[in-house]
Amino acid sequence: MRRPMAEKTQDTAEPYPKRGWLGRCGRPVLGHLGVVAHAMIAVGLAALIVGCPRPDPPPDEGTLWDAVPRVDAELLLSSQSGDRGGDNNPSDSIDLPDLGGDGRIPEGAANEPAGDETPQVGVEEPPIFSRDAPRDGEQPVRDWRELRFSSGAFRPEPGLDRALQEAIPALQEAGRERVFGFLLTDEYLAEPHHQQLNEIGVEVLGNHGSAYKVAAPVEIGAEELESQLAELEFVHWVGFSPPGLKESPELQRLRGELQRVGDDAPAEIPVYINLFDADPRGVFGEELSAHGARLGHFDEDLLAYRAMIPHGWPDGAWEVLDAITELDYVLFVEPMLEDGIEFGPAASTKHDESTPTIGADYIRPNYNGASITLGIMDSGFMVGSAAPTTHQDLNKFGRGVNFTDDGSSVWNDGSGHGTHVLGTIAGTGTADIRYRGVAPGIGHSSNERIRAAQVFRQNWQGQWTGTGAWIQDAMDWLTNQGAHVINYSGGGYNNSPLAGTDNTSRRLDANVWASRPLFVVAAGNDGSGSQTVNRPAVAKNALAVGNVRDFGYQTVGQIWTSSSRGPTADGRMKPNVTAPGRWIGAPDAGTSTGYRDSSGTSMAAPHVAGVAATMMEHYSAFIGRPMLTRARLMATAILHNDDRLVRQGNDYGLGRVSSYKAHWRRNNANGWKGYWNWGQVHENNYIYRDIEVPANAHRLVVVMTWDEPPASSGADAARLWDLELWLQHNPGSPPSNPWNALGAVNHRRWSWDDNVIYAIVDRPSAGTWRLKSVPYDAPHTFWNGYSLPVGIAATVIRGDTQPDMSFSGQASAGQVDVGDTFEIHTTVSNPSYILSGVHLTNTVRPSGVRLTDVRTTRADGVTMSFGSANNFTLGNVVQGRSRTATWTFDALSEGCHDIGFRAWSENGGTEEITVTVCVGDTGDNGLILPPILDIEPILSSASR
Repeated sequence: MRRPMAEKTQDTAEPYPKRGWLGRCGRPVLGHLGVVAHAMIAVGLAALIVGCPRPDPPPDEGTLWDAVPRVDAELLLSSQSGDRGGDNNPSDSIDLPDLGGDGRIPEGAANEPAGDETPQVGVEEPPIFSRDAPRDGEQPVRDWRELRFSSGAFRPEPGLDRALQEAIPALQEAGRERVFGFLLTDEYLAEPHHQQLNEIGVEVLGNHGSAYKVAAPVEIGAEELESQLAELEFVHWVGFSPPGLKESPELQRLRGELQRVGDDAPAEIPVYINLFDADPRGVFGEELSAHGARLGHFDEDLLAYRAMIPHGWPDGAWEVLDAITELDYVLFVEPMLEDGIEFGPAASTKHDESTPTIGADYIRPNYNGASITLGIMDSGFMVGSAAPTTHQDLNKFGRGVNFTDDGSSVWNDGSGHGTHVLGTIAGTGTADIRYRGVAPGIGHSSNERIRAAQVFRQNWQGQWTGTGAWIQDAMDWLTNQGAHVINYSGGGYNNSPLAGTDNTSRRLDANVWASRPLFVVAAGNDGSGSQTVNRPAVAKNALAVGNVRDFGYQTVGQIWTSSSRGPTADGRMKPNVTAPGRWIGAPDAGTSTGYRDSSGTSMAAPHVAGVAATMMEHYSAFIGRPMLTRARLMATAILHNDDRLVRQGNDYGLGRVSSYKAHWRRNNANGWKGYWNWGQVHENNYIYRDIEVPANAHRLVVVMTWDEPPASSGADAARLWDLELWLQHNPGSPPSNPWNALGAVNHRRWSWDDNVIYAIVDRPSAGTWRLKSVPYDAPHTFWNGYSLPVGIAATVIRGDTQPDMSFSGQASAGQVDVGDTFEIHTTVSNPSYILSGVHLTNTVRPSGVRLTDVRTTRADGVTMSFGSANNFTLGNVVQGRSRTATWTFDALSEGCHDIGFRAWSENGGTEEITVTVCVGDTGDNGLILPPILDIEPILSSASR
């Protein structure tokens, strides 16, 4: 079952063992022979069918069955994405706070240089690479001779598939012009290949992992087609996939589960039927209907029908599904499952320590997201005057749609999940300023910049769930509404590694590709095992966010146990970044001033969405360039434990987001500076940017990402194209063909699978560095009609990334008597880079004193009191700045009392101090002595 990413409360079941490529027991798969041909060989396979043993049932045998929607079929088959939605205004009874900043850039900070669109450099004769070619000695990770799906793999014999040849006469008789299948080649297809295929009428429809989807003419006959293909040396095989591979692993599991459910099973199961190509005349749809499928909305981007198919109870047969998967134009079939929500009960309100650990308080006085349109998908939102109870922090303008079937208003939140998430992004802190969100200006004006989609409602089991159809419609609606940033704190896992080629992930990719919003998605709460990232966080065009702690000595920044880990099933790095998500205090739905705590990647994602919104407000270059925004957030993240090798990249991505680094530079010997650029890359061009690295720089971090169209349905890999990132020191004039200068490249980075490429270079040489995005296998503008939008972000870190933290303490002056109150001020200062996640503890507190309060004033002027807590998170401390905490004590007895304090930072280590306070008649006129550890530097200075 899929669920919004508030943390789960029960254990995750073990994954169900996968079946091999032969598919389910009782239906061997030997090739796509068409319906007639399949029947002809049925008798000959009878013995094999009878003897096939059944697999053991999964330990969580009802999981997928429980996730099948119990909804009126029309609400699954139709599309609601065209609804404008209901508007909402603030309540007159609550005044909106003044959210305007003073426009002051923090002391010592400077605006980044403006980003540039990089000119394209033409490549007249790009090289053609063999699929067996290694890169710097590294062999390809996949066998290109196999046709791969998420459900398995098939290794055909070279040549033209016999099943395809036998299907052509029947297709000719039926009046079909083309037959659909797959092409395996021993070279990446380039323009010359397309020309040769075009000459014989074979059209390449797109990539499918390392294979290609093709449409071949039937009018020339099987023999002539085979003869012409045989003359093309790069062609290895053309043919059909085995029908069993066309069923998703979830659909294969559902077959067995529904048989065990028996009479309780529904008569029909909702599915997505994905096609090879469009169906403008409805010919394919008519045939699918004739086979027994009840069709609904056709997604023209994903080439997929929403459909209902009978599952065949009580005899256990699935004739309709079997017939559908035999059709050559059917690419893949997957079930439509529900999302589910598990949102724990409210806990006692804890302290807001999450926003300082990403530096959000440094940003809010200047940029609060007011000009940015936010999209959010969740359980409903207690916003404005239309909410049954308006939470004061969310008394804003918005527009929303309820995509579920519960009939309620989108401005009502029965679970509290959506209100909590929205409060982290955009809460004003009106009820309690300590809980102000990351971008509190969003929705502040009547332009309705909050666009809200309710996609979860309470189901027949009392859980909060939503169907895949509603979620995809919500994605489309939010995109069409012009949302710049879309937060989705939900997803699904279903106990098997995901490649991002499912329908929901592809729908997200399609929206990013067509309309350019940034999707920020919770990674999931199915950790701590690997390959547990949920869909659609596995989508290649999404920014996936993991959950780290924001409190605790030596635990700030640590991944939380349940946070889902990568890599994806196809080897991509997810999550991309992390943010605080463990016990986050945010608005409590159903109250006007209350707050509740909750945990999960649901709570981490909105922190990142808020930072992205403020970045877009600061720099318009990030609006409509999601690939550039993702690159910038990753290039400015703080590596966990300063691990430049990113050995835990499948847990943390490239680290915890840092809003200060994302917004500003500190271009001095101990600071950093940044660059970004963007452009279009295809087979016949590359882009580059030159940057300057000063002497004695500590580190150079470069991240390149690009956006792509959605992957082929059910493929084993989501990425379609392959670009490389090159770093070259003092490069000279750019060559027209970069491959001629490969020997002069200092750092060459690539991935066999990912559309995120990064390079981390310690102690880079001073001088000019050229950052290149170079095509290895890229679209061909004449044949594919598009190029890839590429974003590159670089951060030159000049200061030490493991700063020498300074920690000092000073007690208040004057006489202290028994019964008096006194204060101790502890200050953490940073000479270099950023101290990450500083945590303070009152380690020693003698019986003669009592701690009554500790407070700190954040960079945005908000003073926060933490009561008598003896430890709390102070937050990030940027170079040249300091943060101070004031500890208030009651003096209970006479004498000199040593009070100890400890400061710890994820990358700055541990410092401890002792402050001595003398109370009453101590023989020293009752004076408070200065801190012991503060005397030593003074004496040392005097001795010099």
